[in-house]
Amino acid sequence: MTMPPYFMSKGKPTGVFRTSERKNWRKKDATNEQFTDHHESVEDMVLRKISAEKLYQALAELSEKERELIVALFFEEKTERELATVLGISQPAVHKQKNKILKKLKTFLEK
Repeated sequence: MTMPPYFMSKGKPTGVFRTSERKNWRKKDATNEQFTDHHESVEDMVLRKISAEKLYQALAELSEKERELIVALFFEEKTERELATVLGISQPAVHKQKNKILKKLKTFLEK
């Protein structure tokens, strides 16, 4: 795990870092932990690549509105409540739409 970016005060870290830097660091660190495996075999790398390609194909099958919702929730890390405010609908409505879309993706990925 890498160290997060800190504010510097008189050349010394203050222990507090900017929100945008924290989010970027968290995403970068999570990606490194999630996808990096120094002992990963060639077969595992191929399977991971095939899975990623299949996921992108499944996302391409979604409507633009469905894809935007999934991207906002899972790739941009917005909360259901934040997205509901932006869309002008209730949080339970966003939750219901998300679950419907995830079932659709699951069905496509199981083919």
